[in-house]
Amino acid sequence: MDEIIFGIGGIFLLILFLSIFILKLIQKVPPNEALSIYGLFAGRKDADGNFRGKYITNGGVLVIPVLQQTQRLSLASMNSTFSLQGAIAGGISNGVRVNLELNSSTKIGGDANNIQLAFQRFGGMEVSEIEKIIIDILTGQVRGVVAQMSIEEMNKDRVKLQQLILEDCKSALSQFGVVIDNLTIKDIKDDNKYIESLAAQSLATVMMETRIKQAETDKLARQKEAEATREAQEIEADN
Repeated sequence: MDEIIFGIGGIFLLILFLSIFILKLIQKVPPNEALSIYGLFAGRKDADGNFRGKYITNGGVLVIPVLQQTQRLSLASMNSTFSLQGAIAGGISNGVRVNLELNSSTKIGGDANNIQLAFQRFGGMEVSEIEKIIIDILTGQVRGVVAQMSIEEMNKDRVKLQQLILEDCKSALSQFGVVIDNLTIKDIKDDNKYIESLAAQSLATVMMETRIKQAETDKLARQKEAEATREAQEIEADN
């Protein structure tokens, strides 16, 4: 009888230890992270015959020691302010150097394709390292867009400038599995204050046009007042 009790107790302890051991092998992954598993039994071939690693997000997975290894990648937003100094403008203002300051919000895309691309490029890197690479890419794309536009165009149509920058940056970062939540131009200047001069000229033109319109309105009002006075005098003369 004692042997049976000891046997059952031994089995129970074995199951308990195995359960604890297995639970320790399970790695949990929060929604703002992705986990890459590589090694034995940690991959598959897609429809095109290309090998795809195993990626987990917002869940958990059993990782076999020695036979499998893991890497983690943050999916959280990276908010940055960066500047571009001395970008050469194109068009009729070719040669003028422009300084821009921009705000960006980027992150690794949460779908399987973006996560795979991001692990291939950023696997094993810290968030600060990833953010630096992203800013370098953004800076290069902004410089390219500035080279296609004159200062006059940039000053006149900031919406077009921002749209072109956003499109180019989205295309460049998509190759690395990175998506852009927000990208805005905070400030744009040049060392020779050419942009300020253009703004002043534009303001002066607007003010002049406003004065001209006001003068035309006043003139029309005086004409109508004179006509009304003349009609009143004619009616009074008839009576």
